[in-house]
Amino acid sequence: METERTPVQACWHVTTLAPDRRPDAARRLRNFLGTPDAMQLMCAPGAGVPPSRFRPPVYVTIWS
Repeated sequence: METERTPVQACWHVTTLAPDRRPDAARRLRNFLGTPDAMQLMCAPGAGVPPSRFRPPVYVTIWS
């Protein structure tokens, strides 16, 4: 449903190390993010793991 605030143009931004210090995995991810497949995945509502199933790792540090 369109409102006065929709549709909204989205802007994606990625930051990585300089090319001479960038790990290969970061280079590959950055290259992928510029493809139509990546745009479709990032803009598709409901794609991927639903938020209710996402469990980020929890790290606890105990200082004595």
